[in-house]
Amino acid sequence: MRISKASFDLIVSEEVSSQATYTKRYQNFEWPGGASGPTVGIGYDLGYCTKDEIARDWSGIVSDQTIAALQAAAGLKGDAGRSFVAINGHSVTIPWSAAIQEFREREIPKWENKANRALPNTELLAADSYGALVSICYNRGTGGFTSSADRFRELRAIRALMISKQFDQIPAQIRSMKRLWNNGLVGRREREARLFENGLQVAAGKPVQPIPTRKEIVVKTATKAGAATGAGTGAGTAVTAPQHAHWLVPLTVIISVAIVVCVTLYVMRHRRLPKADPEVST
Repeated sequence: MRISKASFDLIVSEEVSSQATYTKRYQNFEWPGGASGPTVGIGYDLGYCTKDEIARDWSGIVSDQTIAALQAAAGLKGDAGRSFVAINGHSVTIPWSAAIQEFREREIPKWENKANRALPNTELLAADSYGALVSICYNRGTGGFTSSADRFRELRAIRALMISKQFDQIPAQIRSMKRLWNNGLVGRREREARLFENGLQVAAGKPVQPIPTRKEIVVKTATKAGAATGAGTGAGTAVTAPQHAHWLVPLTVIISVAIVVCVTLYVMRHRRLPKADPEVST
């Protein structure tokens, strides 16, 4: 594994959030929606795999019986994937240890190779920068780097910048991809851009900046929203407040709690997304 630990942790976080969340929600078949297929492990989309690929990826990690159950979902996408999960959702259980082992030993090397084939000069990047690109490949595939479609113009630009070794301009292209979505992928692109920048800092011998996690962003957003409604008003302001305003404190607390709940539900709803862009051939 050539990507950094920070890169590995970022991809895992974007795909399944945490071990606790994975165990609670994702250790069985899941259908993320859209053009996805039945998904297991760390964003492993069976709809985009053949039976032979599934056998290679999971052999020695889970039982032959489990592999056969996974192979039954091979190539099923969209509505076919949804129907399969509705019927077979709990027919397999992939524990966290197996999911992480498969991801570290099989998926990451596979996607590193795909990134290396799609992009020149990857060997010149620091591990964080390289990991940011692998994360993008894992999420969107690699076909977009040579596609003429407008939705892949940033991927084409990244490939051109890799050829010209203008690595410092790549974070801007990663952020530019936000134009394509209004869901959790917007935050993912920002975190990938920051991770790439950290790699540039390491290459320049400078300190890196911490990358906010999803949870930290939710808390920060809720805190700002609460402050905007007056939830953070100190006791000193009560001196000048009208006497009939005693009901304002509980009201602002209720509003703040509602905002926190709404923001959290929004993030959870959009957190899990298809591993690969369905328009891309990987």
